[in-house]
Amino acid sequence: MIAWTCQKAAFCSPTSRSRQWGLPLFAITSLLCAAGMASGADLSQAVVRQKVNVVTLAPNLTGEAHSAAPGAVIHDENVVRTGTESRAELEFTDLTLARLGSNSIFSFDAKARAMNFTQGAVLFSKPTNSGAIQLRSGAISGAITGSTGFISTVPLEGIGKACHTRSHGKGTTTLVGMLEGKIHGGARWTDSGGREHTSPFRLGPGDMLMALPDGPPHFAQFDIPRFLKT
Repeated sequence: MIAWTCQKAAFCSPTSRSRQWGLPLFAITSLLCAAGMASGADLSQAVVRQKVNVVTLAPNLTGEAHSAAPGAVIHDENVVRTGTESRAELEFTDLTLARLGSNSIFSFDAKARAMNFTQGAVLFSKPTNSGAIQLRSGAISGAITGSTGFISTVPLEGIGKACHTRSHGKGTTTLVGMLEGKIHGGARWTDSGGREHTSPFRLGPGDMLMALPDGPPHFAQFDIPRFLKT
């Protein structure tokens, strides 16, 4: 069970979020298997391996989007979006996988070896021997090597009532949880006096954090076997 005060809310339940993303057990299992397969290679491009319903690809954030068919190649700074009740599976040349849930926005920076999750939910898996990459989402930035986990970034007002948070800020809230491996990085936030802070964090299997724009991150644990079973 989730170990914070909003453990009964749908947002804070990994089992409930799993259903919303449309990421069933076989998807998570295949990600765990892929994490140990590859070595070398790079993060220069990705391919759309699967799509469900509306998935679009644009050259950049302001460029014109078009439907992304299975097999479409995604290059540096391209932007992938999924619609309502839609999802997509992306595979990089080093076998890093990203499964995007509905209403997600995704891009990557090949030079910085960084994946950017602007909005929505993603289940990610990184092979152990293919070099570290950065994950960026909302106020979160973290590095992973051989890791499997999930990220969800939503507007702050989308979870305020459900989770009974004390936050009165605007922006996004980011939830990060690890199934395998580790992630370490920082969560940025601004206090009531307008001063900016960065709280370091390190998460391992079963660890989760929720990052708010106007307060330090909250940490919790979740039951991995129950997450996978449900």
